[in-house]
Order: sequence, then C-alpha cells, then structure tokens
Amino acid sequence: ISPIQPAWVPPNCKFEVNDASNHGRFKLCDSFDYVHSRNLAQSIGNWEKYMSEVFRCTKPGGPFQTPGKLKDENAGFVDIQLVHFKQPLGPWAKDMYMKRVGAITMLMAETGFEAYGMAAMTRILGMSKEDATEVFTDALKGVRNKNYHIYNFL
Repeated sequence: ISPIQPAWVPPNCKFEVNDASNHGRFKLCDSFDYVHSRNLAQSIGNWEKYMSEVFRCTKPGGPFQTPGKLKDENAGFVDIQLVHFKQPLGPWAKDMYMKRVGAITMLMAETGFEAYGMAAMTRILGMSKEDATEVFTDALKGVRNKNYHIYNFL
C-alpha cells in the first residue's frame, strides 16, 4: 500500500494508511467523521469484526462507504441506507453529467483493468502476461466503443 493522498488537505482532514483488520488500532471511540471502505472487499477477512470496529470509531451519525450489502446491523448501525449510483463506462451517455462520469471511468479503466486483473489472471488463472494484456486491451476497446452502452451500479 502506498499513500497517494494530496499534499494539501483542509486542516480538519487527515488520511491514514493502516491495517484495517487490526482490531483496536484506534484507541479513541467516536473519532472519525467518515470512514471510506471502498475497494477493500478482497482484503478484509472478518467483516463482522471490521464493521464492529468501524462502528466503534465513527462518530454517531457519521457515514461510511462500504462495498455492497453487508450485515451492518450486527455491528450496531441503525437506519442504514443503501444507495446505488449508475456509472457508465465510456462517454456514450446523452446526459452531459453522465457523459463526463463515463469519460472519467474510461480513463480509470485505461490503467485499472491491468492493475486489478493482472495478478488474478496470471497467478490464479495461469495466463501468460501477454494473454492477460490482450484481454485488458480488448476490454478497453469495448469501453471506448460508443456503440456499447456499458454501465455498472456502485
């Protein structure tokens, strides 16, 4: 893990890179205004324990972002709202805002496909680096094709 936070942040904002599964890492209760847990799905071994720690460390009423549907009630959270956002892959949408979202997503895909997929395709599926790269290249061609209206829900 490498810290990639900006050099300048507001005085009330602090980024930390730590082992999220280290229970008790943060000694103070109610110490965070917001907890961002996106892109951790593959790295948390015990979600119930992790969510309990998030609940313990988040200020009352403080929001957090987490992947998919989790049993957040078990950790103590109440009034849970699951919000989905439609995200186009590529700038094909007619709505200008969604077109910009799609363009940004396409930019992320240019490096993201390989960054997220190379280890899985070569180590788990046993593909050669060249074959995996070809899959990423073909996928990116699909995202760039405005005739393909691809989207996902976040």
